[in-house]
Amino acid sequence: RVAVDFGCGVGRLSAALAQHFAEVVAVDISATMLEEAQRLDRSNGRCRFVLNESTDLAFLEDASVDLVYSSLVLQHMQPQLAARYLREFVRVLADDGVAIFQVASRPTMSLKGLAFRFVPWPIVRWAQRRLLRYPAPMRMTPLSRSAVENALDRTDARIVAQVDDDSYGGHWHYTRYYVTYSSGSLTIS
Repeated sequence: RVAVDFGCGVGRLSAALAQHFAEVVAVDISATMLEEAQRLDRSNGRCRFVLNESTDLAFLEDASVDLVYSSLVLQHMQPQLAARYLREFVRVLADDGVAIFQVASRPTMSLKGLAFRFVPWPIVRWAQRRLLRYPAPMRMTPLSRSAVENALDRTDARIVAQVDDDSYGGHWHYTRYYVTYSSGSLTIS
């Protein structure tokens, strides 16, 4: 059995998944994060670390993965790229595979949430760098249920559950989606 940890960072979840899967493909765009993940890895070779510098998961074969998991990643992408990755999650899922992913659904009414809602991105980026001293400003892009459904349209995937998940802080509301793949099922609930 194979799992993908999309946006693995330093590999904490990858390590946990390696206790339940024969292989975990830990994917990130940061070489520094992957180096740290490899340094911390205690999976006895069950984790494979992949630096993904493309806009797809072409290094994975169709129908080759049992689980795709992603949390706190897709909201940092433009919506078109996030939608493309959702379709890639489905492409790589084996029959009866599951994708679990979390997306930002909307900003809260907090000061930072209101800033993300109403202030243009160049000003938010400037404030993150200058006032908050972020080394790399973070864009936040919400994905609605209809955007997720549109991304999965014309695939054999089905949303089986969605759960509000506000455990990541007070500035955004998040939704966690559970999607199954079965070849031949063309409906999305």
